[in-house]
Amino acid sequence: MTQLSLFEGIENKKFLEYHKTNPHLYEAFKQVAFDAMKLGFTNYGANGIFEIIRWKRAERGDGEFKINNNYAPLFARLFANEFPQHADFFRFRRSKFNEYLESLPTQEKQTHELVFFYDNASFVLNITPTEEDWWTTIEVTESGRSYSFDIHYCEDYNEICVYLYNGKHAVASYDKSIYTQKIWS
Repeated sequence: MTQLSLFEGIENKKFLEYHKTNPHLYEAFKQVAFDAMKLGFTNYGANGIFEIIRWKRAERGDGEFKINNNYAPLFARLFANEFPQHADFFRFRRSKFNEYLESLPTQEKQTHELVFFYDNASFVLNITPTEEDWWTTIEVTESGRSYSFDIHYCEDYNEICVYLYNGKHAVASYDKSIYTQKIWS
């Protein structure tokens, strides 16, 4: 059942314009949500995230509202849509905005370009993770030398880590990657 009064007075178009002119707010929202997950929270409030952004990040939106409180639940719904594996991190009541989200195309797996330097060589790897916690080993030849890299994609931390691989296990401790790249899709 749709709770029609939940977002009365807020049109999807108005929110989308706000979101388009303030993309840094959603990036900060995602970062705080992932930080809360790293701290062990299994759910959190979107308004609480807005308060953390205000306090710790000193983010600003439009001049009139800085960060518009009306949009906190909509940012949470965008987050749940972008990261369906974390859809239960926020608690929702059905609203008019659900119709908009349901009209969005399903997220496809993205290819990420990793560009890094190791052993005086430059590497460009195109990685397409297929699961939330994904590992693969890639063989690369650069300047006549062969390298094996262990690649780890961790969706919870939203990053890809590269480790040197010797055929049995990573040469370096898994605490010490040779390259790490945050993924903000």
